[in-house]
Amino acid sequence: MNGQDDYYEFFSTPSDYNDAEKTITNNVYLPGGIYFTAPADTVDIIFGKITGATAATTTVSISNSDGISKTVTVTPAGTVY
Repeated sequence: MNGQDDYYEFFSTPSDYNDAEKTITNNVYLPGGIYFTAPADTVDIIFGKITGATAATTTVSISNSDGISKTVTVTPAGTVY
């Protein structure tokens, strides 16, 4: 979630984030001075219950106030690096 206080959520859902039956289990706020730079909007990365797989490769970029940037990539196999 991008905004004044960037954070990410852990949730469970039968389908996607917009499902009325989703349950948010935890919000994790990024430390001060660290923020998401890409994507500009929110992104759902949903891991399959049994396989841990995702629908597509997703890339998220994180920067700090010193201009240092890191990229996190999640592959369809569920690998995060």
